[in-house]
Amino acid sequence: MGRAGPGRTRARGQTSHGLERLFQQRPRAPQVLRGRNGAARAGPWGQPARGGALPGRRLRAPAARGLRSHGEAGVTRWRDTAGEWLISAGGLGFAPVAPGSFGTLGGVALAALWGFGAPDHYFLGVLASAAAVAAVGVPLGHWAERHYGRKDPQRYVLDEVAGYLLAAAWWAPQAGFPRGFPGWTTLGAAFFLFRLTDVLKPPPARRLERLPGGWGILLDDLAAGVWAWLLLAALHLVLPGLFRA
Repeated sequence: MGRAGPGRTRARGQTSHGLERLFQQRPRAPQVLRGRNGAARAGPWGQPARGGALPGRRLRAPAARGLRSHGEAGVTRWRDTAGEWLISAGGLGFAPVAPGSFGTLGGVALAALWGFGAPDHYFLGVLASAAAVAAVGVPLGHWAERHYGRKDPQRYVLDEVAGYLLAAAWWAPQAGFPRGFPGWTTLGAAFFLFRLTDVLKPPPARRLERLPGGWGILLDDLAAGVWAWLLLAALHLVLPGLFRA
């Protein structure tokens, strides 16, 4: 092949320089968008709005806002989990069948703790526990209805715990009022009597159930607990030997 002439050399050089110019990125000055009066328009975060943005592209929020949103979501999840475990009496309300009966076992456990831990103060201790559960149960009942979006959700069993504690507030027959642990027979009888009255809902339980929020959830079971206590007292009078330790 012969040598390339000057014209061919210039053409090749021009082609090379043309490719360099084609792929060379020249810095462009940012274009500030201005309004009709000539003033620079502000962007969504306070900076001047610039041209050249892709249509429909949204600017990201500052990183601090993202971290704050993530933290708030974590706190909300933790609060919801804690609330669900409280209203379910430590998970008893999550039972797939008869969550009310399983929730009542939480009251049985509290009564047994008083009976074995402080038997001389069993009666007053059980009444104080019922009052404490009811006090926290009313606001938690409001929260549970908002959280689950329904009236008296099944997982809420604090009403069964408080109602049973009222029914089991008794004393040892041999020790006299109000001292002593009444024994497992009394706790078992209180369990069945409370479940019976909670299902039948004698007056005024049915009317109290219609109250809004946590009041309606708690008060009907407290009324059922009072009825169960009266029936338990009748059994103590009719069959006193059955409840002697």
